[in-house]
Amino acid sequence: MRQFVEARCGIRLCRSACTRYLHRLGFVYKRPKKRLLKADEAKRAAFVAEYAALLAEARCAGRRSSSWTRLPRRRRPAREVG
Repeated sequence: MRQFVEARCGIRLCRSACTRYLHRLGFVYKRPKKRLLKADEAKRAAFVAEYAALLAEARCAGRRSSSWTRLPRRRRPAREVG
């Protein structure tokens, strides 16, 4: 985009200005997902299947996954009636 604006309008914009303008137009800056080039697809599929089985077993046992932890609730002191 910077090259386009410079060629079209003769104005040089810095990267942050370009991202601000794109954001105003409704675009979102996203980085590409990292992929392991040397990853073994069979090992990955086996891990995904094993992990899904563990999650299903935990749900049947009534447990939550580790990513769904709750903080303990604060308890108010009991009021005295009188």
